[in-house]
Amino acid sequence: MKRIFHVSNRVEIPEFGKPTAGGLDEAIADAPEGHMNVRFGWSGKTVDDSTESLDDTVKITKFGNTLYITYDMRETDKLGFYSNTANGIIWPANHYREDITKQGFENRYMLDGVTRDARADMNSYFKVNREVAALAQKYIEPGDTVIVHDYHFIPLASHIPPGVPIGYFHHTPMLNADLLETLDSDQQKFFKRLYDNFYHYDFVGLQTKNDVSALHTVIGKKSIRDVDFFETQPFAYGADSNGRLTQFGAFPVAGNAPKYTKLAQEFEGKKSVLDYITNNANGELDMMSVERRDYSKGIVPKVMGVGRWLREFGSNGERIHLVQVAPKGREEVRAYVEESLKIETTVEAVREIFGDVVHLEHGKVERGMHLGLARHSSAALVTPTRDGMNLYVSEYLAAQVGREVPGVAIVSKFAGISSIYNGNLIPVDPRDTASVAEGIQKARLLGKGERQDMLGKIQELQAFFNNDRWQISLIQATEAAAKPRLAM
Repeated sequence: MKRIFHVSNRVEIPEFGKPTAGGLDEAIADAPEGHMNVRFGWSGKTVDDSTESLDDTVKITKFGNTLYITYDMRETDKLGFYSNTANGIIWPANHYREDITKQGFENRYMLDGVTRDARADMNSYFKVNREVAALAQKYIEPGDTVIVHDYHFIPLASHIPPGVPIGYFHHTPMLNADLLETLDSDQQKFFKRLYDNFYHYDFVGLQTKNDVSALHTVIGKKSIRDVDFFETQPFAYGADSNGRLTQFGAFPVAGNAPKYTKLAQEFEGKKSVLDYITNNANGELDMMSVERRDYSKGIVPKVMGVGRWLREFGSNGERIHLVQVAPKGREEVRAYVEESLKIETTVEAVREIFGDVVHLEHGKVERGMHLGLARHSSAALVTPTRDGMNLYVSEYLAAQVGREVPGVAIVSKFAGISSIYNGNLIPVDPRDTASVAEGIQKARLLGKGERQDMLGKIQELQAFFNNDRWQISLIQATEAAAKPRLAM
């Protein structure tokens, strides 16, 4: 059976009876027919800085048709590599938050009596990539195809010997040259050094055509042509020193719609779902959304948009209710702590004026539960300021299949999902609370026939954009791009 060796920052081993965490875990939960997935990455646990080698921390677990290989991370590396560089500099840049990116570059702090700054953290980022690559090589077998996932490990391919096909997939949005120009010269040099590493891969996949164009403005060396989804093209003039002619393409992750539909139908009548609506949504669930408390998710302008709708369209006493599931995450990063406080303050301000119109759920809600809730809601309200794809929209819309009057999705035009479901969502600009309010009003005025028509078109798109197509296309593109090099 063909092995696909997936490298990602965090690998969570599933437990029987419990759903996957979502995102990447959900996207590669099931390997394509004839393939076996190997998941290699950080366990989430840390070890003392005195640990010389991570070899002794490795654990290997088989679950279903997937082999999990996890390692622990040193405390200082977690801080420098993960929190301060990956999530403190690279993540905000890819989400067009140059203000937070600059804060990350200026970060200074004391650790064990020693002053550290962003330069030490960036060195840690590249050091961890070298060490993880060396560790991965011990488990990569001849015949494997290696797929590296996301911004944590962009440099990893430069440390992998050229004996296997190796691809990369970028799950977040891609920053462009305009954003880089807002940074100073040393900061720009960091990103140039970082993104030049893409040429060590055989294939680089991104979520949308806009992301491909954005990357071209940063590292492209020749003009690009307009290609369709799941088609590839080269950026470089010729092969690099490793014999690679790196290919690039828009290969969107779009979820497993039939799975979501089935789960939603199973949960919609459960007592836990019905009780949740009664206790937390005044018995009437108008809108809902599920996302981490991240500054890129646009939760603050979303809640303000609900308030604006109530002020401008609820003059006759009409009320709406939003259930916002927003668990905390990355609390070691200052920007996330600040954003969480902004969200809670905004929710309280809107509730003080308009009453119990927003329920902010602090903890995680299991997937079956939130899909069951989706069956009872008339709209999803998803307003990220930037998002790679946003699979919650796919989950919500799949949950509507079979409803007589299906819900609709009100979605930020800056979410990647808007580019593949274009024309079948209600687009809004999360930077403008009036736009959010108008989107809510448009959704409320849609008739039964219009809702059914939109969902019917969505179903056709979900049949095309699915996890199997994404995985198989990613594997095939990587192997095809590697053939000339491996034949040398």
